[in-house]
Amino acid sequence: MIVVEDADDPLPAANVSVDEPQAGPEVGTELAFEAATDAPAELIEGYRWEFDDGTTAVGPTASHTYDEPGEYVVNVTVIGIAGENTTRRTVVVEEASPPSVSIDGKAEDGQITLRANSSGGSIDRYGWDLGDGTSLNGDTVTHTYDEPGEYSVELLVTGPGGTDTATVTVRAEEGAEAADGDGADLRVTIPEGASGGTDADDGLGPGFGIVAAIAALAGAATLFLRRR
Repeated sequence: MIVVEDADDPLPAANVSVDEPQAGPEVGTELAFEAATDAPAELIEGYRWEFDDGTTAVGPTASHTYDEPGEYVVNVTVIGIAGENTTRRTVVVEEASPPSVSIDGKAEDGQITLRANSSGGSIDRYGWDLGDGTSLNGDTVTHTYDEPGEYSVELLVTGPGGTDTATVTVRAEEGAEAADGDGADLRVTIPEGASGGTDADDGLGPGFGIVAAIAALAGAATLFLRRR
């Protein structure tokens, strides 16, 4: 929706474009604004933006993120030696979609790699609790368990639309070919029923391999990791 109101000033009004998602902007979505006018450049002194939420910017381009849903009237004023002219554009911002996340994992180079898969709204923060006192951030993390045991891995994601969690249970135990001392194989199992899949991946190098397939869909996946 665009509403243009031109004053009688000789300075032409600006044409406003907004780079926004096809489905419409949501809370937390960064919008890119651009203004252009047919006036000669030597007649233009600047541009002033007002985003209808108390925020302003200057320049022919600007970016802005709305924190609340609603209808906002964005004003861009062309400032020139002949005066000013203002163009108004209406932007409707919707509630943010809630995030939705699941977990994938694989073994590579002696570590387990866990990856967050998002299928919902945008995510600002990924927080991992790996069940052994280790906390990591990011959409992809790597970790090595030093001791046998069962570890509950939890992923908490936060975005403009709220939070979501995914969990997977990782069981680390001595492998069938384990030897005493450093360098023994540590077998890591993700039991059936976990809330995330495991990407089967062969050819992981000496001492590594995946025995079973997708944890959440097809049973327990066993990963062999080299203990340090």
